[in-house]
Amino acid sequence: MKMDKLFEIKNLKTFFHTEAGTVKAVNDVSFDIYKGEVLGIVGESGSGKSVTSLSINRLIPNPPGEIVSGKIIYDGKNLLDLTYEEMREYRGRHISMIFQEPMASFAPAISLGKQMMETIQLHLGFSKHEAEQEAIHWLGQVGLTEPERRLRQYVHELSGGMRQRVMIATALSTKPKLLIADEPTTALDVTIQAQVLDLLLELRQRFGMAMLFIT
Repeated sequence: MKMDKLFEIKNLKTFFHTEAGTVKAVNDVSFDIYKGEVLGIVGESGSGKSVTSLSINRLIPNPPGEIVSGKIIYDGKNLLDLTYEEMREYRGRHISMIFQEPMASFAPAISLGKQMMETIQLHLGFSKHEAEQEAIHWLGQVGLTEPERRLRQYVHELSGGMRQRVMIATALSTKPKLLIADEPTTALDVTIQAQVLDLLLELRQRFGMAMLFIT
């Protein structure tokens, strides 16, 4: 069965300009991602895996980083040609990302529910009440008990596995076409790692999204 191409990454180069010289973190990388596919990027620490994923989302800090050249084609558009404001329409809504460490990704002084609801309202245009119901729905989808209670909690009040599930729920709540999972189990113990991997594969199959899995 032929699958439709979702993303096309062509000759991507992302460099970092430092006092010690230019670091070619991503140097001429090309690959395709198809609808519903799981594509793995495997490599040792420092090989440019995370920088590749951040480049797709246009999240490279500049300075010192710079996407020097290449193309990221989605829906007939080169995302590297978009303005910052235009790219915000794609980030989250079409491309969602699960980061390595939830503790560093959620604001500690704001409830998890408020952060989830802001994401949903921003990308889907929901009202506050609709966003709250959607957040509760997705927390249930990732297997969290008492989702209404989780909305009122803060990141430090949850275990590592629960935090990661909230992050997955947040990433999926915008119904993305592509989910980028950047070493999503690194901070978890082995038992929870297996649960999170099973959950990601189950959700990918259920919602038909593509996944870029970095490990």
